[in-house]
Amino acid sequence: MSTDSIEWTEKYRPRTLDEVVGNRDAIRKMKLWAKGWIEGIPLKKGAEAKDEIMRKKALILAGPPGVGKTTSALALANELGWSVIELNASDKRSGEIVREIVLAGAMTEGFREDGSFTLSRDGERKLIILDEADNLSGREDRGGVQAIVEAIRKGSQPMILIVNDLYALQKRSSVFKGKRSPATVVKFRKPDEKDIEKVLLEIAQKEGLEVDRKLIAEIAYRARGDVRGAVNDLQSFAYSGLSAENAADAGARDREVDIREGIKTAAFSGKIKDARRALMDIGEDPNTLLTWIDEVLPRLAASRTDLFRGYRHLSNAEIHLSRVYRRGQYSLWTYATEEMGASLIFMKEKERFPSSFFPQWILSMGRSRGVRKVRKSLAIKMAKHMHTTTERALHDVLPYFQIMFNRDEDFMYEIIYSLRLEEEEVEYLIGDSAKAKYAVKEAMKGRAPHKERRSSQVTLFSFGGSNRG
Repeated sequence: MSTDSIEWTEKYRPRTLDEVVGNRDAIRKMKLWAKGWIEGIPLKKGAEAKDEIMRKKALILAGPPGVGKTTSALALANELGWSVIELNASDKRSGEIVREIVLAGAMTEGFREDGSFTLSRDGERKLIILDEADNLSGREDRGGVQAIVEAIRKGSQPMILIVNDLYALQKRSSVFKGKRSPATVVKFRKPDEKDIEKVLLEIAQKEGLEVDRKLIAEIAYRARGDVRGAVNDLQSFAYSGLSAENAADAGARDREVDIREGIKTAAFSGKIKDARRALMDIGEDPNTLLTWIDEVLPRLAASRTDLFRGYRHLSNAEIHLSRVYRRGQYSLWTYATEEMGASLIFMKEKERFPSSFFPQWILSMGRSRGVRKVRKSLAIKMAKHMHTTTERALHDVLPYFQIMFNRDEDFMYEIIYSLRLEEEEVEYLIGDSAKAKYAVKEAMKGRAPHKERRSSQVTLFSFGGSNRG
């Protein structure tokens, strides 16, 4: 095993875009944008371009932490031989400093590593990377945002803005909204667990590690799409010798602590925008956060009026989330998180914030068969009947089932019968053990097949092999 002290996230950082994990569509767009700069299209008025993205001087890489945004920007520069000017917005917050570094860098020539001079007219480029650009907020940063916009419009060098929260940047400056924005938004998603497992196995092989595949799978699962975090975990486990079982326990404990601390930070933040950012930094699915906040709100409310106010915001969050899953309006994800933050900061009994708590419904599910096991069994059954992959059923179909099971009784009985769902699976979908037990009992009596009327949802999801009289 290698004994060097170099962080593996740096040691094995992708050097080309093709080495980046997942996000193939985002990588394709970055390559197309870079091609525009290679051909000089952004600097030529009226120049023809294969795609509008080739006309833009800047990109905005948006997505959760750890999914490869900064890595992709650096890989692009390395692949094309561009020099790099990298600035973190949270480190240099005054408008004068941002203007001095970003604007000056965008409008001037530069030097190669060997000291020779670069010329834009000869196709030489330097990439300006502004990381955490969404952290430019508040009066002290007003000049910084203006400097960035000016640098993009007047500059002669490519620029990439990296944000975790696109809404925060667009709220700070409306210039970055719509088709007239000087920068094109490229969205990064969390990579699949299988993609992360592949990366971890490759690193383990290069480091000469004999590692249990169960450990690799557990690290990938607990990473929740954070590739950087997964690699850090692998390096940590390589030296600590944790088994898959211990890693699973440690991972579960870490996630619970992170969620509790994140919710506490949001509650004590004092401002809705800060509370929203604290919740987003947790890196959990919004539905999971909603369940945790629902558990803690009654403990923080000083009166029924406060509790009503908190749950009103939480209800709005749930409405936004339902529209996300039902209509694919992912822009509402941010509004949902903002409403969750609002539900917390208006609570007056913050000193009663519990040092330890856990959603009772999730706890009861864990005591029976476990949320992960139930989700997996549901995904397998749905994938078989819909002729798709288990991964797609888990991430793309299951959320819709949760909504429809709670809104359409006919659909619920039909699916229970067709997929032969068990009580624990139905309980996961509707969140009520008593109702789940009754629904399974009734469905297996043939209640659903005897109904002549079928909902539009059932017609939409035509399950093979369910032609019954």
